[in-house]
Amino acid sequence: MTGVNDSNFFLVEYNKQKTIQNMPVIVLILSVCYVGALCNAVSFNFYRKSRKMRASNFLLASLSFVDCCACLCLSLNTIALFKTATFESEYLCKLINFTGNASVAVSVLLVFLIGVDRFFTMYLNATKLKLTLTWTKLLNVGCYIVGLINAIPDYFLADTVDFDVIFKTNFTLTIKHCTDSRDYESIRKSNSCMKVSLCVAIAVCLIVMYSLIARKVNISAHRRDVSLQRTPRNLQDCTVAGNDFDRQTACDFPTDGNAIDLSIAEHDSAKSNDNPRVQKRRSTNPTLGKRITFMAFLMTLVSIVSLTPYCVIKFALSIQKYDFSLGMNLLYHTYVFNNFANPFVIGYCNTKFRAYGKGLLFRMCMKRFEH
Repeated sequence: MTGVNDSNFFLVEYNKQKTIQNMPVIVLILSVCYVGALCNAVSFNFYRKSRKMRASNFLLASLSFVDCCACLCLSLNTIALFKTATFESEYLCKLINFTGNASVAVSVLLVFLIGVDRFFTMYLNATKLKLTLTWTKLLNVGCYIVGLINAIPDYFLADTVDFDVIFKTNFTLTIKHCTDSRDYESIRKSNSCMKVSLCVAIAVCLIVMYSLIARKVNISAHRRDVSLQRTPRNLQDCTVAGNDFDRQTACDFPTDGNAIDLSIAEHDSAKSNDNPRVQKRRSTNPTLGKRITFMAFLMTLVSIVSLTPYCVIKFALSIQKYDFSLGMNLLYHTYVFNNFANPFVIGYCNTKFRAYGKGLLFRMCMKRFEH
């Protein structure tokens, strides 16, 4: 009986030490996840209320919804950090792994779908290949289904596994830790290889697509600048007689046949009663086009950067999670930024979304002061 009591005491002490060591990681995950869930909820409501629901706005609304759910699911990972050595519930372990992997997978697939939509619209500029709202909804459902199927192996492979660790004065302690099961080793390796291959393929495709888009935007901007240099600077001098065809042509603002689709920035387009020619010139503003491309590219960049350390540590290293140092633990959990950062990327590039967020915060503060 004394030996059992000593073992339980050392087990609790070991778990307490690990919890204290992991406390910065726990605070980081909870802060990032709950702030991310709130910001994604605001982003979802913003795009859901779009006056004209286009394919790009629908994808951004869907991505915000998935990221909001993902942040809430990923916050459950702190349970495993609180119970590094005393995780008893097998089903809770499976649920944490399934929900986290499924939500992240759906989010990555939606980012890829947004990249495809941008590529069709901005680079190919082909009406037949442009994603319609109906096709976008169908592909969106497909991303959900593929993401859930992708996480099914994680549900069955997760388990509470016993490990022997040496704790103080060469005392061997058996701990229970939520991690990949020791059974079905070949299936686990195959699943890992499949996920790594899929992530690499998506990353390469996105990098190639956005590189081509950036090249197209730069070429279009250069051509537009050259054309604008030939345009009269004073619009008032362009008032000519109706039969003066040559001067009328010279006074028209040139438009690029490959004008950039501004569907993602629908909320950035300001209403005005200006000259229609000036509006047309604004609609093909190369600076705005580059900003839209930069927004979509940043989402991809955040996904790649945040998921890379997790993939390397999980699939390339053989260290068990309970034996991670603080620095390794922080790197391992950088994947939470994948679902956290997108609302801030949208806010950085979308002035209407920033105004919406500030107005919402102001109204909340006013209601609080009133009460």
